[in-house]
Amino acid sequence: EERGRVGFIVDEVSKEGQEVRRLQREIDKLRESNKVHLSQLKTNVELFNRSYKDFTRALFSDFSLSVNVDTDSSTNELQFSIVNEEKVAGDGAPRAAAMAFDMALVEFVKAQNLGLPEFTLQDYLEPADQDKLAKLAHIANEKNIQVIVSVLHDKLQSLDEDFIQKNTVLWLEQS
Repeated sequence: EERGRVGFIVDEVSKEGQEVRRLQREIDKLRESNKVHLSQLKTNVELFNRSYKDFTRALFSDFSLSVNVDTDSSTNELQFSIVNEEKVAGDGAPRAAAMAFDMALVEFVKAQNLGLPEFTLQDYLEPADQDKLAKLAHIANEKNIQVIVSVLHDKLQSLDEDFIQKNTVLWLEQS
C-alpha cells in the first residue's frame, strides 16, 4: 500500500515536472517573440520620431516633441509618453502639436507602405495660432501630406492667398 502511494506521488511529480518543462519552453518562446516585437516597436518609434521631431521643431523652434516607450520593470508593461509635452502650453499650441503628431503618423504610414489611409482630418484647429497653422500647412504641402482642415478663413491670414488657392480642394461657404 505504501509503495503504491509513493509510486502514485512519484508519477504525479513526474507529470508535473513534464508540464513545468513544457510551460518553460512556451515561456521561452513567448519571451523571444516579445523581444522581436519590442525591437520592431522601438524601430517603428524611431522612424515615427524622425518626422515628429522635425515637424515640432519647425513649430516650436527651441524644442521638439518625440514619443518615448519604456518598460515598467516591476510589471513589464509598456509605458508611452511624449518627451517635452509639458513645454507645450496654451490652447492652440497643443492642438498644433496634435496635428504635427497626425502628420508624422501619415509620414510613417507612407514610409512603411502599410496600405492605410494617408491623410489626416483636423477639426479642432480653430484655437491654434495662425503662425503655427501656416507652418503646418507649408510642411504638409512640402511633404505631400493630404490634410483636411475645418477652420474659418480668418485663421488662414498667415498664408498668402495664392498658397490657399493652389492648395484648396474644397471650400465651404455659408451659402
